[in-house]
Amino acid sequence: MIENQVQGLRNALMRLVTQTIEETTGRHVSVGEEDPLIQGGFLDSLSMVNLVLALQVTYGIVIDLMEIDENNFGSIANLAALVERRTLSSTQEDML
Repeated sequence: MIENQVQGLRNALMRLVTQTIEETTGRHVSVGEEDPLIQGGFLDSLSMVNLVLALQVTYGIVIDLMEIDENNFGSIANLAALVERRTLSSTQEDML
């Protein structure tokens, strides 16, 4: 992805994460690209489930249970990398 697309994805993910947290918990939060989503207390278990569902629906990807960890959900930047990988892999599968 080129830099503008990466930044666009990160901005969209910030909105999606914020919206998911607000809808799930009623808390109004502001999340930056490198903020620790799990360790910082932004995502609780219910928010995490709702976020996984939102990511799958929004981006047409499948997130495996084993991918739901700090490495992939620890920050917006980590989420963007996950979405890029999953989007790329599903695009490659479609081409086969």
